[in-house]
Amino acid sequence: MATITVDADGYRIDRGPEITSTCPLAAAIRAAEDLTTDREGVTIMVVGQVLRGLDVGGPSGYQNKDNCGYWRKRPIERLTIVGNGERSAIGPLRFWDGLNGVDSITIKALRIINEPNEFAPIRTAMNEVHGHITIEGCTIHGSGTNWNGLGMKWGVRGHGPAKWTIKDVFVEPAQEHSLYIDNPQGNTLIDRVTGGGNGRTFIQITNRPTSGPSQSGDIMVSNCLCRDINDDGGGGSDYTFVGCVGTLTVKDCTSYNTTNGALVCWTDTHNGTYPIGDHLDYSFKNVVIQNFTASSRRASRPMIALSGVFVGKIIDAKIDTPGIKYRLGGPYGGPRPNGNIEIM
Repeated sequence: MATITVDADGYRIDRGPEITSTCPLAAAIRAAEDLTTDREGVTIMVVGQVLRGLDVGGPSGYQNKDNCGYWRKRPIERLTIVGNGERSAIGPLRFWDGLNGVDSITIKALRIINEPNEFAPIRTAMNEVHGHITIEGCTIHGSGTNWNGLGMKWGVRGHGPAKWTIKDVFVEPAQEHSLYIDNPQGNTLIDRVTGGGNGRTFIQITNRPTSGPSQSGDIMVSNCLCRDINDDGGGGSDYTFVGCVGTLTVKDCTSYNTTNGALVCWTDTHNGTYPIGDHLDYSFKNVVIQNFTASSRRASRPMIALSGVFVGKIIDAKIDTPGIKYRLGGPYGGPRPNGNIEIM
């Protein structure tokens, strides 16, 4: 497997000479196309801070921009961008399905730093469908004074549907959500993500017609922790889900000191949700909430609210609040009725 080393001045393929570049990470991504084989991918190792934002798989016309990383003849695939120590950092990544797009990419062991005028350090373009994006062992950081002084509106914003694996990630406070993903394509894993101090929500995953093709596969959210989520501008609960045609599992997750509720399975009455089948008018096929811990003295909504769930199980939940612990159906979460819900 070939390795490309990138620093602030240029990039080096294996032990070859350094090639200088005004935007070395984008140049390294372009160079990786010729090094990738049918069996082996390419690793790009980032040394130090390479902070300029990139368009990855940019739309037509972007190929002439030095900060566009794309492959000429095929989608980007089996590409890993990895940090080399605690100081390694990159700027924001904007994913597009234009040109040849991205089939699979891993961003690993990096500090991902937003630019002052960017919405999010990781963002997929709206109205486009993307491949498998993996974010592992990273810290997501805002910069500048925008977005209520937090430097980012979202940590990860999946406007365009993609397949996502996000694990071992710490997200610093954002104006709205730590992770906000529309209509994931394929099985989705969110594991060991930590965040807090956001304006409105921790994690939101949707499946609605206004956001593109229907979500497919199962969603697993596990071992996640959030605290001190606020209610600026409304928004959902800390963990918000808007439809799932597979199995949605929330396991070993925690919410502390929320202003809104801790978890909601929500039927979106404004944008709608995809039904789970032609003759089953539910938003969720199968929901399992296991070993969920939520504690708040200030929550203004039910701590767990379920709507539009065909089959649901709440197992060993630990809920501490002076307010409402559970609401099954009703105004918060939407009016669509549930099927069979068990609290065990």
